[in-house]
Amino acid sequence: MKMEFFSVLKFFFLVKKIYLIKPDIVQTWLPHADFLGGFAARLARIKNVVWNIRYSKLEQGTVRFGIIFLIKLLSKLSYIIPKKIIVVSKSALKNCKNLGYCSYKLNLIQNGYDLSVYNFDKKKLL
Repeated sequence: MKMEFFSVLKFFFLVKKIYLIKPDIVQTWLPHADFLGGFAARLARIKNVVWNIRYSKLEQGTVRFGIIFLIKLLSKLSYIIPKKIIVVSKSALKNCKNLGYCSYKLNLIQNGYDLSVYNFDKKKLL
């Protein structure tokens, strides 16, 4: 949607679009999308909002202050906006709990895959 920070009209266009589509679920990814998409979905009366959290560390100097502020705001909003929150690592889960995210909504679904599942016996191929 090419939204700028103060694109109020585009935000309400997003709310209207979500309302007209009536999805069963709205899943967002990354802090800005969690904030804007979460609010838009709730204003469009979508009950199933799911946030994805991929950040495992928030260190001053490596992450902009505005992002840190937004993430701390999201931790407060986690009690009212999303139905579930997916985190992708144990360290992200720990970080979210330390930041004050709603702990009963946090669900760990780790990134990656288990290479042992793809092991095969070369002898069976011959």
